[in-house]
Amino acid sequence: MRLSGRFLPVERAGRARCAIALHGVGDHGGNALWLARMLAAAGYSALLADSRAHGQSGGELATYGVLERNDVSSWVDFLSSAPECIDGIYAYGASMGAGILLQSLAGERRLKAVVAECPFPSFAEVARHRIRGFFHETPWMGATAARPIVFGGILYARVRYGIDLGAAAPEKSVAGVKTPILIIHGDADDNIPLGQSQAIAARNPEIQLWVVPGARHTGAASAAPEEFKRRLLGWFDAH
Repeated sequence: MRLSGRFLPVERAGRARCAIALHGVGDHGGNALWLARMLAAAGYSALLADSRAHGQSGGELATYGVLERNDVSSWVDFLSSAPECIDGIYAYGASMGAGILLQSLAGERRLKAVVAECPFPSFAEVARHRIRGFFHETPWMGATAARPIVFGGILYARVRYGIDLGAAAPEKSVAGVKTPILIIHGDADDNIPLGQSQAIAARNPEIQLWVVPGARHTGAASAAPEEFKRRLLGWFDAH
């Protein structure tokens, strides 16, 4: 399968570091240019990856990390040979990209540090939350319908594509991981609630969680731009 991304190198100025940026569902790497500019100003080259079935990458469907976790290693392989990255490779992921990134860490140990904004604990849990949201006026109906609908969707993907979406579970993947992880989540996120990041952080005492007041889904950089920059770059620089 073809993977596509935009590699934006910067001239080496006392360091040679790179960061991978992973986007959310329905998005593509080109929309992370704002992040690439921030990284470039701090001396980091950036790889803005297109996840499978997004942007210019191939693939029939997004698998929320079941297959994409191995794609992260392919991106690291690519960067490992670049002179711009000899001092380390880092990564940032948003929403689906955050979940993919966290799942990759169980097998990918070359990343120096990662930042995950608004990750999901499992495909099943975030899917149930989305379905319950459709029944906001009748919560009992949403709670009743969510489980069989999600089970049916997971079963369909297994039969139609041979993919077990039930295996997409960042919450399980982070247990025991030694890679430094910073999770960012807004307390006004109604797409993926804050509690889902808290559940992930509870699986590994080394994970740090920054809760951003008033930030909606993947909106930390808008709600607190200076602190977002300080925390993200500070996390990378500290490792």
